[in-house]
Amino acid sequence: MRGAFTRWGLPSGLRVDNGQPWGSSAELPTALALWVIGLGVSMHWNRPYHAQANAKVERSHGVAAQWAEPARCADAQALQAHLQWAKTIQREHYPACDGRSRRQAYPELAHSGRSYTSEQEVSLWDATRVYRLLAQGQWLRRVGSGGQISIYDWSLWVGSRYRGQTVFVRFDPDQVAWRISDHNGQLLACPPAPYLSRENMLALQISRRPNRR
Repeated sequence: MRGAFTRWGLPSGLRVDNGQPWGSSAELPTALALWVIGLGVSMHWNRPYHAQANAKVERSHGVAAQWAEPARCADAQALQAHLQWAKTIQREHYPACDGRSRRQAYPELAHSGRSYTSEQEVSLWDATRVYRLLAQGQWLRRVGSGGQISIYDWSLWVGSRYRGQTVFVRFDPDQVAWRISDHNGQLLACPPAPYLSRENMLALQISRRPNRR
């Protein structure tokens, strides 16, 4: 993604599906999504099982597969070369727009106008963007038998007397902490979230479990 952002510029937003690495069963934004948000790129998650919301992209996958002919590629390197050829022809040569190529018809798409390099990332990336996004959400959790709930695979203590109950979790951007309340809005706990530090989010290391490569 860093290579794509360097080549094409930072987009204003990304439309993604709900599978990994963009979505999770826990309903919280993933580490990769938080990294993108910190760069000032908005995220738009499609409704689950609604591929038609991204119809042009889904269709382009089929066209790329037809042109690149993966079955004829001896290995991954050959497939990459075929895909590179196919997208270059589609973008720069194929007369798709009244005899003009897509590059000729839409020259403004050659770069977003928002520059990015890996060296710029530290100065571009802003944790407050992530905190503002998280502060807009609310998540339901059922308290386990040990009186705890799980957020980003971290166990948060609520209290043994609440086990089996459903609680509401919100994020406090000022304290960088979670606010856990019952159905009446009574605050039960406010555990800190040190794993949502700038350093951890830049390294995509916010979960207690190590990232699977």
